[in-house]
Amino acid sequence: MPIKNKNTIRVGILGAGVSGLSTHYYLKKWCDENRLPVEISVIEKTQYVGGVIRTESKSGFILEHGPDCFLTEKLSALDFMDELGLRNELIPTKAQYRKSYILKRNMLYPVPEGLYLMAPGKLFPFLGSPLLSWKGKLRTLLEPFVPRRSSKTMFEDESLASFVKRRFGLEMLEQIAQPMIAGIYTADPNELSLQSTMPRFLEWEKNYGSVLKALLHHKPQKGTSGPRYSLFSSFIDGMATLTNKLAEFVPENNLFLNHTFNDLSWKQNKKQWNVETKTQSFDFDLLISCLPSYEIIPKLNRSHASENFSQTIDYASSAVLHFAFRTMALTKPFGGIGFVVPFKENKDIMACSFLSHKFQNRAPEGMTLVRVFCGGKLNEKQLDKTDSELTDRSLKELEAILGLTEQPLFSTVHRWTKRMPQYVIGHQKKIDSLNEYVHQLPAFYLCGNYFNGVGIPDVIAQAKMTSERVLSYLQKTMRS
Repeated sequence: MPIKNKNTIRVGILGAGVSGLSTHYYLKKWCDENRLPVEISVIEKTQYVGGVIRTESKSGFILEHGPDCFLTEKLSALDFMDELGLRNELIPTKAQYRKSYILKRNMLYPVPEGLYLMAPGKLFPFLGSPLLSWKGKLRTLLEPFVPRRSSKTMFEDESLASFVKRRFGLEMLEQIAQPMIAGIYTADPNELSLQSTMPRFLEWEKNYGSVLKALLHHKPQKGTSGPRYSLFSSFIDGMATLTNKLAEFVPENNLFLNHTFNDLSWKQNKKQWNVETKTQSFDFDLLISCLPSYEIIPKLNRSHASENFSQTIDYASSAVLHFAFRTMALTKPFGGIGFVVPFKENKDIMACSFLSHKFQNRAPEGMTLVRVFCGGKLNEKQLDKTDSELTDRSLKELEAILGLTEQPLFSTVHRWTKRMPQYVIGHQKKIDSLNEYVHQLPAFYLCGNYFNGVGIPDVIAQAKMTSERVLSYLQKTMRS
């Protein structure tokens, strides 16, 4: 629907996380380059920018309550950092600690070198690992003899659990694949869509008939155990460096913090969106929502009762805890970046990373900063505990694993309620339907981590794509 001819087009962006700030950056840049008379406002319910990125400096430590790094494998992410002038502030993971571990009966065992999430890329490190029994190892190595799916079911969506059990066996799923994937998606493997999260494995089965055969042609990176830590980067002063930089491109009078989004409605007579917050009312010619789907879709349904979107996107909740220790308090030396905990171990801790091992400038000399994750789709009941209970339980488990001899210098708890979208079976069809629904709405766009990936590079790419579509729309409407 064309925008009414006027001097300035008012665009609203809901949410000042990575999605909202990146969308603002690209759209403002391109509108300026094309000399489009656009004013872009960003509305955020909290008192800070960044969304789930939350960096805190405390007593010489740098805490990351949200993401602590991003994957540089996608060159678009590095290009973006160059564009923002942040390339020189990037730091890699510490090379000497690029190993990950898996907990088994309170003992930490390194992920076999060459293991690719669920598939061993190197034979001897896998055979020498105590993580699986000999029966489990044999079942894994028989994967090339497992028939690929029939042509009738080849293109059907499949859960991670189904795929791993079918091709590698139950032991590989429970002991290795489930905790490794939970560390990324905080998901239930019985619900997680392989097509929407790791389609490469399905492609390998289709093209090679076997994942292990495919790995002969796509060898994992040398010198790492588990996650490819050499491909991860952060910033010397923490991840908030990125979102703070993006916020600098938003004029002060166009950034509205502490504005809780209440409702929206399309005013047909004005051809504008009216956005109501607890603080004030806004009118926009075009609106972009970068909020979680559950915060915006019900309001869209009320605004356009004749064109409802009835499906829902599920989200998982989690808690991030930090513990600061004197290094001498850990009597069991740990030479890696972190470890994950299988659900079958029945622990509160889902995963743990040593930020002071992972990146420089995260802890003072002689100190160790440990970050613990609780909750996730399989363990959300753990989040019913109070902060004190979560802290005590996690600390007790860490004592058994790390041999702690002292209490932490301090600890923190930060909860993220319904912030991780769950890419369940059928997710892509749901997104396709959502896109069709939104396409019918006037001058409205969605952007967020529930479309094409939960990683920071994925979200930035989604913001760029959304901005391209908005720019095209604005150019067409200005000419009409």
